[in-house]
Amino acid sequence: MKQYPLDFIQVDYSIENRNAAESVLAFAQERKVGVLINVPFGGRGRGAAGTFAKVKGRELPDFAKEFDATSWAQLFLTDIVSHPAVTATIPGTTQRRNLEDNQGAGRGRLPDAAMRRRIEQFWDSLG
Repeated sequence: MKQYPLDFIQVDYSIENRNAAESVLAFAQERKVGVLINVPFGGRGRGAAGTFAKVKGRELPDFAKEFDATSWAQLFLTDIVSHPAVTATIPGTTQRRNLEDNQGAGRGRLPDAAMRRRIEQFWDSLG
């Protein structure tokens, strides 16, 4: 992005892997480069399976209602797509029910910066 005038980039970014937020996403936003997020449910280690395993059996936090999330997938996706540098994401699924659930993240309100911090703090508290 420093050397070439790019239209868009694709980045690994998820609740589990937020490393790109401070550097890549900030720079893309500054340069007005579109950002497509891949593996929004986690790409390190066990990937999405590991991310969802961390919340298996847990109820959504009450604050999820504040931005209309009704599932963990919607909470994770709205956290990602609400980042001001993010243009779109590729959740990927082979299950129709998951596709329909993921689409729910595109409806309703999105978290603001303060709520994104709250989501991240909640995630980090899960250990």
